[in-house]
Amino acid sequence: METRSTFNSVGELDQLREFASGAALEVVQLGPGQMSGLLAHCDLGCSSLHLNQLSLPARGRGVLSVDRWTFVVFPERVQGCFNSVPLSSEIVLAYPPGTEFQGTVTSAFHDWVFTVDLDELSQTYAKLFQRELSFRSRGFQLLRPAPATTQQLRELASHTLDRSRQSPQLLVDAKVRVHLHERLLELLAASVHSAAQIEHRPCAVQMSRWQVVRRAEDYMRECADPADFADHTLHAYAHQRTQLASCLPRRPGRQPDQSTLTTLRISITYRV
Repeated sequence: METRSTFNSVGELDQLREFASGAALEVVQLGPGQMSGLLAHCDLGCSSLHLNQLSLPARGRGVLSVDRWTFVVFPERVQGCFNSVPLSSEIVLAYPPGTEFQGTVTSAFHDWVFTVDLDELSQTYAKLFQRELSFRSRGFQLLRPAPATTQQLRELASHTLDRSRQSPQLLVDAKVRVHLHERLLELLAASVHSAAQIEHRPCAVQMSRWQVVRRAEDYMRECADPADFADHTLHAYAHQRTQLASCLPRRPGRQPDQSTLTTLRISITYRV
């Protein structure tokens, strides 16, 4: 089991592609100014820990992992939505391999991300609780674990990443790596066991909004010439200006308008 730690400072828009190491994501900046932040990653072989820290609002879309389950934990006072779920320090979001992620954060932001192999997690769960691991559905999961367990996950990630940054040689020790890997599996198993598992199926209105915004974004990526709001509305199959506006990301207390699309357009053009 090998360990590799990376700590990348975000200083320009292109670096948002690395929002989560190993993920296939499209991420665009939604706020004016120079993006800054930190993307920290610690690979423990069959599991990994990540810290994603950004200074400005952003929107992401894609797949977090193609071969592992991904669990996401948040700090206090976080603002935004992932897969239509309002973010909170009380929840853990779990994504099966290949599941689509869609997220918008409306302020400075950070989260902790964990990836694990489901077979290993299942073995740990069975060992700890003498029962098989099961989820209410095969798709995206919204969990509400015991607060103490969620806090322990945050502390494990913060402590491990801080120590590996200060003393990279610490994780050369195989015993340390195995201990961290097993501890992560135990905490995630405890999170699932203690959680109130909420089967989250977005309502028809939420799904419709996702589809409208996707089509507008796809159109902007494909369009070589500047396009106005009416074009975005048409290609998103929204027949009224207000329909597309109601689907767009917004900041608290502000109505979305053409400036949101303009920001997306500039971000996409700059990246390409």
